[in-house]
Amino acid sequence: VVLMPDYVLAALGEQLSRAMHEAAPGTRLHVKVVHESMPADLLESLRVLDGIISVPMQRFQVTGIRGMELFRDRWVCVVASDNPVGDRMELADLERLPWVVPHHPDGEYPPTSPLAPLLARLSARPQVAVRVDSYQATPYFVAGTDRVAVMQRRLAALFADRPDLRVLECPGDPPPIVETLWWH
Repeated sequence: VVLMPDYVLAALGEQLSRAMHEAAPGTRLHVKVVHESMPADLLESLRVLDGIISVPMQRFQVTGIRGMELFRDRWVCVVASDNPVGDRMELADLERLPWVVPHHPDGEYPPTSPLAPLLARLSARPQVAVRVDSYQATPYFVAGTDRVAVMQRRLAALFADRPDLRVLECPGDPPPIVETLWWH
């Protein structure tokens, strides 16, 4: 039993399935998808789960819990193909445009958010127009609008061939996304 965000499922699920089928075809896997936020008590959660895939967070540095980096990704911006931002997104565009955000907490993003370094560079808090409870749903609420989404490159690549969307480099030099497998 492994708990992971739907973004990781989209980025890694098929590879994981094929690798398991090839290496151990009789193995059974139960994938649980995170639906809001990661569990607050990792140690307690790992008593009933075999693993959790998540970004590294200080609260996960608990005695008895081990971790291994699975992959790295980077942030990109997704806009509608006719959005007038041009071919290069600027920090001013992120401040001006309404956002589509997955799993947006009420109020401010916490300092532990993977987007915190980018948000710290903005002069204003993002204007959230749409909140979705799925990373994979995000592009559907960008297409045909003036909205922007800051999302993971691996997930955005799955939508890159859509003629109504464009994927642009993220301004502000945000740090990479590091996905880690945690186990007891």
